[in-house]
Amino acid sequence: MRLLCLLVCLLSGALYAQQPFLRDVWLGESRVPVKVNVLAQDPRGYIMAGTDKGLFRYNGALSKEVPSRIPGAVTALALIDGELWLGYKNGQLGKLVRDSVQPLPFKNYTNTTTVNAIKKAADATVFVATESGLVAVHKGVATTYTTRQGLSDNFVYNLAILPDGRILAGTDMGINDIRFRNGKPEIQVISMAEGLPDNIVRVIRNWPGSDRYWIGTQQRGGALYDMKARRNIAIKPNMPWFFGQVNDVLTLGAGKSLAATDEGYIVEADVHADDSLIARNFYFANRTFNALLRDTSGNIWCGTNTGLGMLSYEYIAGLPLDKPYSLSQVTAICCDRDNMLWIALKNKLYRIDLAGGNSALVPAGAFNDPVSSLYCDASNRLWLGSAGSGVWYKEPGQARFVKVPVTITGEDNILSITGTRSAIWIAGLNGVRELCYPDALGGIAVRHLHNKNTGIGSDYIYQLYADSKDRVWMATDGAGVCMYDGGHYYTWENFKVPGDDVVYSITEDAYGNIWAGTLKKNIYQYSRGLWTNRKQAGSAESNAGLSALQTNATGQVLALFQNRLDLWFPNSNAFRYFSTFSDMDIDSTSDVLNCTTRDKDGNIYLPYEHGILVVKNQASRFSIRPGVSILRVTSNSKDVMPGQDQFKPDDNFISFYFDGISYTNPEKLTYRYRLEGYSNNWIYTNEPVASFPKLPSGQFTFRVQVSLNGNFEAAREAVYSFGIAIPVWRRWWFITLLTLALLAAVLLLIRQRDNRMKRMASLQQDRIRMEYEHLKSQVNPHFLFNSLNTLTNLIEEDAGSAVTYTERLSDLYRNMLAYHDRSLIMLSEELEILSGYLYIQQNRFGKALQVETRLPADLARRKKIAPMALQLLVENAIKHNVVAISSPLIIFITANEEEIVVRNRINPKVNTDRKSGIGLANIRNRYALLTARPVYFMAIETEWVVRLPLL
Repeated sequence: MRLLCLLVCLLSGALYAQQPFLRDVWLGESRVPVKVNVLAQDPRGYIMAGTDKGLFRYNGALSKEVPSRIPGAVTALALIDGELWLGYKNGQLGKLVRDSVQPLPFKNYTNTTTVNAIKKAADATVFVATESGLVAVHKGVATTYTTRQGLSDNFVYNLAILPDGRILAGTDMGINDIRFRNGKPEIQVISMAEGLPDNIVRVIRNWPGSDRYWIGTQQRGGALYDMKARRNIAIKPNMPWFFGQVNDVLTLGAGKSLAATDEGYIVEADVHADDSLIARNFYFANRTFNALLRDTSGNIWCGTNTGLGMLSYEYIAGLPLDKPYSLSQVTAICCDRDNMLWIALKNKLYRIDLAGGNSALVPAGAFNDPVSSLYCDASNRLWLGSAGSGVWYKEPGQARFVKVPVTITGEDNILSITGTRSAIWIAGLNGVRELCYPDALGGIAVRHLHNKNTGIGSDYIYQLYADSKDRVWMATDGAGVCMYDGGHYYTWENFKVPGDDVVYSITEDAYGNIWAGTLKKNIYQYSRGLWTNRKQAGSAESNAGLSALQTNATGQVLALFQNRLDLWFPNSNAFRYFSTFSDMDIDSTSDVLNCTTRDKDGNIYLPYEHGILVVKNQASRFSIRPGVSILRVTSNSKDVMPGQDQFKPDDNFISFYFDGISYTNPEKLTYRYRLEGYSNNWIYTNEPVASFPKLPSGQFTFRVQVSLNGNFEAAREAVYSFGIAIPVWRRWWFITLLTLALLAAVLLLIRQRDNRMKRMASLQQDRIRMEYEHLKSQVNPHFLFNSLNTLTNLIEEDAGSAVTYTERLSDLYRNMLAYHDRSLIMLSEELEILSGYLYIQQNRFGKALQVETRLPADLARRKKIAPMALQLLVENAIKHNVVAISSPLIIFITANEEEIVVRNRINPKVNTDRKSGIGLANIRNRYALLTARPVYFMAIETEWVVRLPLL
C-alpha cells in the first residue's frame, strides 16, 4: 500500500517563486462583488458560474445573469446528457433550457437543504448530494438515503462515480464507499481511523488515467484514495497544513493537481513516479477560492468570494525580483543547460538558480562596458558580448570569464552571438565573425568573415540564429533576412519592402519553421519554402515596436512588444494577446532587442517591470479558437420556441442572434454566415446578428462561424436547420384539385353554352312560330273581314274616321313587322303597339271591350318587355272570352318596378280556338332566355292573371 502526503507547502520562503497571474472578472453590470460557489463549462463553451445571486453566463467579454424560475443561490452544477443541471441552496433542482432555468420536479423529492453535488451513474441514475442525505433519482422518482440506510453522516459534500458503479460520498464522517445491490446500499466507511487526515471530506476528484482519487478535507489538506484497495492512508506532512479548508481540486494530468482553499491559496501538488510529492503554493490576498475549472483553451477559472477569476497558471507566470533588479537596467538574459538564469544589469552580471528554486539575484561579475549579448553553447559555455570590450566566455563550472583574443571590428561592440556545431558566430557593427571553439589551450581563431560584400547584403546584424539544421540566419538592417547554409547566402524578395527590410529578430519553432519580426511589426513565418505574414492574419496593432521573437518547446511563438505579448498557437493558427489591458499586473516589458531566453525544458524567460515573466510550455494541445453559439432565433420578430424548426409560409422573416465565445481575445472576433438553400455565399460581419426577410418556401441550414483573425480555416461553427412550409396554393393536392375544378368549370361552361345555343335555337323557332301566328292573324279571314267590314261602315257613316282607322291599322302592321326580330323593347314602345291594336278592336267591339291601364308616370321609359307580349295577351283574352255589350270584357293592366300584371274576368266563349295556346308558350320561352325570373299564367278565383317581369 502506497502512503501519500498531499498538498505540503513551506510556511515561508517558497522553493519555487513563480507566481501565476489572476485576472478578476466582474459578474453582472453593477460591478458589485458576488460570491461564486461552483463553475462549469457548458457544451456551447460558456463559463457558467453558480453564485449567491443565481446563475451567470460568461463568454470571455461579457457576463449575463441567466433568467431562472428558481430563486436563491446556486450551489451545484453538472452536465447531464449534455444539459446543465443546477442545485440550489434551498434544495431545489433545475435545468437550463435554452436560456433560462426551469425547475426539475421529481416524484418523492422532498429535500429542502443545500444541494452540494450532482452526478450521473452509468445506469442513468442521478445522485444528488445534500445536507440531509444522498438522493438517487431514477426514471423521475427520487429515493433518499440517510444514516438510517447506513450513511455515516447525512451531511454529504461531494460525490464521485467509480467505473465499477460504486459511489464515493464525502461526508462529515469520512468517505462512504457505496455499492448498490438490488436497490439497497452496501456502505464501507473510511475515516480518520482508516487513515484519512480529517473526517470532514469536502472534495473527491478522480486522478485521470488512474485508480486514485484526490481527497480534500476541511482542516488537514488531503490525501489519495485507492478505489481498488478501498483504502486511504494519509501521513502527516513534514510541515503543518495551514492553507485552510479545501473547497475544490482540479486534476491536470501527469500527477499534477491544483487545490483551492478558503484562505486565499491555490496549492499545486505534483506527484512523481516514485510517489514523491512536490508542493507549491500561490497566495492571493483577500481571496477565498471556492471552485476551479479548466476550459478548453487551458485557462484556469476560479470561483472566489468576489466573483470570477482567470488564473494564468497554464500559460504565464511571474518570478518577482528584488533590488538591484530594475527593468531599465536589463541589457541581456540567458539560461544555461543547468537551468541557471543569467541576467545582465548594464555592466553587471547576476545569476538565479532556477533548478534550486532560489529567486535571489547572485552577483556573477562586473565588466567595464555594458553587457550587450549572452549565449550558452552546446558545451554549456557562457558567451558574453559587450558594448565596447569585445567578447568573453566562461567554461562550465568556472566562475572566471576569459576575454576572446580576437578583435571584433566596430570598436568591439557586440550585437549578437550564436553557435553552430563547429563554430561560434559573433555579430558586430561591421559584419559577422565565424570563430572556432576554444581548443585545449584556449586558443580561438577566426575562420571566416561574413559581411555585405560576401553576400549578406548588410554589415549591421541585429541577431544571429543557428537553426536545427545548423544553418545560420541573420536579421539585418536593410537587407531583410539572410540565411547561410555553409556555402551559399539566401535572401528573399519579401523583405525588399521598406520597413520589412529591417529585421530585428529571428527564431525557430518546434516544427522547424523559421520566424522573423520586422521594423513594420510584421511577423513572418517561413515554412516549406514560403514566407507568410502572420501579423496581417491576426496580430493586433501595438503602439510600441517589436523587440523579440522566441519559441517554447511545445510550438508556441512569442512576439514581444514593449506593452504586449503575442503568443502564437499553431494548432489554432492564431495569436493570443497579453497586455497591460489584460488586468494581470503585466506592465511594460523590456525594449532591448532579443532580450529573451529559454530554459532546458523550453520555457521562455523575459524581463518585465517586476521581475521575470515565464511563458510556459503547454502541457496539452490547447486550442484558442473561439466558439460561437446561436442564442435566439426569431420569426417575424417573435422568439422561436426551443426545438421548433418548421415555420408557416407567412412566418418567413427569420433572424438569428449569435454570440462569440473567446477567453483569449474576445475583442478581436469576426463572423461569417450563410443560409444554405438560399445562398451559398458567405457574409462577413462584426455584428452578432443575421436577418433574412421574405424567405421562400424550402429547407434551409444557417451556418455561422467565428474567427480571431479573419482566417476561417477550421473555424468553429453553429448550425440551425429549419424549413418554411409551401403555401396551400403551391401544394400538389391543391394544384390537382384546382386543375380538376378548372376542368369541371370548362366542361360546365361548354355545357351551358350548348344549352344556351339550344335555347337560342328554341327561341328562334318560337319567333318563327310567333311570326307565323301573326301572319295567320294578318291573313285570318275573320280578322280581315271584321276589319274591312268595320272600315266599310265607317266610310259610309264617317269618312274622316275611316281614314284614321285605315292609318291606325297600317301603323299596327308596320310596328308588328318592325319589332318582331328584337328580344326586348321599351315598355312605352310596347304600349304604343297595344294602343294601335286596341283602336282597331274597339272600333269593332265598341264599349264591349274595355282596357284600363294604371302605370307609374316614368316606368314606361325605364323598363323593358318582350315585344308584342301585351298585344298577344289582350288578343288571347279576346279570343277566349265573351265580348258583348251585355257582358263587356274588361282588361286591367298594372305595373310596379318588378313586373307588369294583365288580368281579366273569366267569361269563356262556347267555342274556343284550341290552337291559340301557341302565343302564351312563346312568351314563356322568350322570357326564359332573357331572365331567371319566372312568368306566371294562372287563374285566381274568377280572374285570369298574367305576370311578366319588367327588365
